[in-house]
Amino acid sequence: MVAQVAQVFELIPSEQRASSIILVNNYGKAGAIDYFGRRLGLPLSTSGHLSYFFWRQKIERPTSVVALGYSEELLKSVFSVVEEKAKTFHPYAMPYENHLPIFLCSGLKSDLSLVWEQFKRMD
Repeated sequence: MVAQVAQVFELIPSEQRASSIILVNNYGKAGAIDYFGRRLGLPLSTSGHLSYFFWRQKIERPTSVVALGYSEELLKSVFSVVEEKAKTFHPYAMPYENHLPIFLCSGLKSDLSLVWEQFKRMD
């Protein structure tokens, strides 16, 4: 999963990567990206799940966002451009963790702090 996210992150022009984030819907995916993504050059992830909600990356207007686990509908309400670039798959993953779309988003419609509540999950 982390390698697949990294492949999508690599689609962002190199000069924009420092102002881009990875947004995932749960702390398990966020922790995997934070741990395994270092060696792939990924930034720390951002997630609205449980305590990750409070640890959000402080880039208010990210240039691009790689999003995993959120609905296309939610992403389109927040970003002008939402493109599916890949799907997760690993033969040993739980079935519900496979075939999740990985989106590349841009054109945030307002500051992230103003829409952050929409990504909150406390379950």
